[in-house]
Amino acid sequence: KTLSVPRGGLTNSKVKDSVGNVITPTVIDTTSVTRTADIQVSNDPIAKATYNRNILKGHQDFGSISKIGMYVDTSGVNFTNPIEGLNNLTGLKKADLIVGAEAAEYTNAKTLTVGKNILKRYNTALLNSRVEKWDILSGSLTWAAVPLKLGASGEVEGVLLTKVDYKEY
Repeated sequence: KTLSVPRGGLTNSKVKDSVGNVITPTVIDTTSVTRTADIQVSNDPIAKATYNRNILKGHQDFGSISKIGMYVDTSGVNFTNPIEGLNNLTGLKKADLIVGAEAAEYTNAKTLTVGKNILKRYNTALLNSRVEKWDILSGSLTWAAVPLKLGASGEVEGVLLTKVDYKEY
């Protein structure tokens, strides 16, 4: 299939099959902008034209997320906030802690350690979640990041950042 988005977005996007035939999408909408509106399905010969929302009463949402990433600004000035309520995301098993290279603005050193005070709020968010595995990685192409050391309860006590030689690319 090929997805074609017209320049400027002034006309509808099109999906074509491998032969070049335009595929007409099934349109799903509601009859009005209210929580009680009926759900409409069009361009589908099998589906009913209108569904009543009452069918979904008592429906349990089985949606879940399995992985998420949080960015850590390492400047010590522009604190970014961790995602709160990770424990409410059912199925969340993995998280990435994406460490920025802002700390490099303070020095010409090629290897840095991000301290535990900058990481404190992220440690709290991750330790209070159901995350089983979290990876630390760099948010910069030219820096690599690894955990410096893990504490007894699993918190990251620091992140080691090292400059990647441009010859690596």
